[in-house]
Amino acid sequence: MHTLFDLNLIAINPKTMMVHISPILKITEYRILEGIKLRVPEEKICHPKQEYLKQRFDQCKWCPAVE
Repeated sequence: MHTLFDLNLIAINPKTMMVHISPILKITEYRILEGIKLRVPEEKICHPKQEYLKQRFDQCKWCPAVE
């Protein structure tokens, strides 16, 4: 999963925490991840950094735009 994220094949919308997958993964077993909302830990210190998620999301040109 981490490798797919690093390759910009999986992205996380920083506002909704929804998972989006690249169109090339839609015919693979990873298609079940599309639209899943990530659970964020209760402890604030364990939350993913929004700016990093946005940066990666913006790199994935196949993703819907963040508003």
